Amino acid sequence: MNGIEACKVLRKLEERDNINIPIIGLTGDKNNFDFIEAGASFVIDKPIRRDDLSLLINQFINSQGD
Repeated sequence: MNGIEACKVLRKLEERDNINIPIIGLTGDKNNFDFIEAGASFVIDKPIRRDDLSLLINQFINSQGD
């Protein structure tokens, strides 16, 4: 199973169990559309930079208070 397929499975579980699962898609390809279409919350490019990942996690956490 690749990341796109995993994202789709997680979104189905989310609907079934009425929960919110943050999904960060990791890609070496500059085309992020596949992850967005599959339901990723965020997409970042490989190689992963700690600052970018930390920023995305914080954005997600902060958005949960809305």
